[in-house]
Amino acid sequence: MDKAKTRASLEAQIRAIEAGSSYKGITAEEYFSSCNTCQDQLSSCDEVLTPESGEEELFKKIVRLIKVRERATEELRTRFLKDGYDESAIESALQRALNCNLLNDERFAEILIRSRLSAGKGEAGIRRELASLKIEIPTWIEEEYFNNNELKDEFTRAIELLIRKPPRSKNLRDGAYRKLIQKGYSPNVASEAAREWFSRIQKDSSL
Repeated sequence: MDKAKTRASLEAQIRAIEAGSSYKGITAEEYFSSCNTCQDQLSSCDEVLTPESGEEELFKKIVRLIKVRERATEELRTRFLKDGYDESAIESALQRALNCNLLNDERFAEILIRSRLSAGKGEAGIRRELASLKIEIPTWIEEEYFNNNELKDEFTRAIELLIRKPPRSKNLRDGAYRKLIQKGYSPNVASEAAREWFSRIQKDSSL
């Protein structure tokens, strides 16, 4: 697969996701218009599956779901198990999608991390979300998004979030702390950012 085309597709999906107020995914039209390799991926999946086993039906479901937005492998596995599909059929269909690169947890992780950071979410919460999907963050993503000194650090992003969307509570400092915790920031970052933000509010009010 052409790496440049794959990257261009990823960036288009990220822009579509970040354009929304939350991570709601993108439409099928947006997905396929941005992805020049999607049809190639589908045509490369020429494995023969037994319709009676449910594998073919599941693969078609995966294709339909991927047209709506990126999906994590574990997300689909949990969904299909809940729907009562045979476990072996699920694994076969998922593996087929992985082989075609229709499913790619590394790609999913980068899209989710970028969208969450753009929305002001905290690193701890993002890590928990990916862990719940059984996705181990690749080293290159760690370095690019969490260990990159050129990016805004957690403290700065927490302060900016409070400035953009201040808490609505009688006790502003406590409210700021709770808001940051709910957004996925660690207790230490939430405490320091809430203290700093509240201090700035007090200084501004005294002017």
